[in-house]
Amino acid sequence: MDFIHDECVSGRRFRCLTMVDECTRECPPTLVDTSLRAGRVIETLYHLAAARGLPRSLIVDHGPEFVSMALDRGAYGLGGHLHSIQPGKPTQKAYIESFHSRFRDECLSAHWFESLSQKRRSYVKLMAQWVEGGGDAKCSARGEASQPGTPG
Repeated sequence: MDFIHDECVSGRRFRCLTMVDECTRECPPTLVDTSLRAGRVIETLYHLAAARGLPRSLIVDHGPEFVSMALDRGAYGLGGHLHSIQPGKPTQKAYIESFHSRFRDECLSAHWFESLSQKRRSYVKLMAQWVEGGGDAKCSARGEASQPGTPG
């Protein structure tokens, strides 16, 4: 579980909470917003747990987003725990790092987002295409997401 950052054409920055199941390599669409606090992450985890289940261990880095006691309690409440990688060892969460690199190159950098609401709508569509293509095919949601001037 990690965050990837990007910005709209207007310069407004946003974050995407991303997850990769290390067994199936699936990437469930989760959350996009300008600010993602622990409560929203926990709520998202509860929705995912109800829909598909969660692993016992959620691998995270030492970013400020994941040092919250609330997030740790939330994971525990779902029957799991947060497993923090060693500082300076991003290879210990190689699947999500690899996903971020490809997702940025093949999807985020290939699209222009006029607004955060347009980004939210497009994110779900892009993630579905990513999963359907096994992460191997380039995202092809260029119609709505990449056209400058599309209302958000």
